[in-house]
Amino acid sequence: MHSPIWSISPAFRQSRSGPHALGGSCLPSLELSGLTLSHEPQRGISGLISGHLHPAAHIYMAGRSTRRPCFVHDNRLLILPAYGSSTGSINILSPPFVGLLHWPSLEVTMLGKDRTYPISPKRSVRG
Repeated sequence: MHSPIWSISPAFRQSRSGPHALGGSCLPSLELSGLTLSHEPQRGISGLISGHLHPAAHIYMAGRSTRRPCFVHDNRLLILPAYGSSTGSINILSPPFVGLLHWPSLEVTMLGKDRTYPISPKRSVRG
């Protein structure tokens, strides 16, 4: 069995709790077969899969609105949603996403109760 590899934020890297206590290796990023796994998204790295921002899309349609965690990608960068109930999320229209993603090629997939839903980024609203 292989030792686990953890990609963690720079602030948490200094701590001896969390993933350090579980054993394995703690790395700022990991490159595998043309993909880079990193906790925090970065500009200019093609094939990057990251988390940290925990994107959410807020959409309004048919007189109703909903805000749900989502996957967001632009064919260079994929940012994963939060999976835990205690972790917050940030609207994809918020400042942390500005300049990070290439909006003309942006694709958004919201998490539903039992499945995922592709949505047009043009349906996104602030809030």
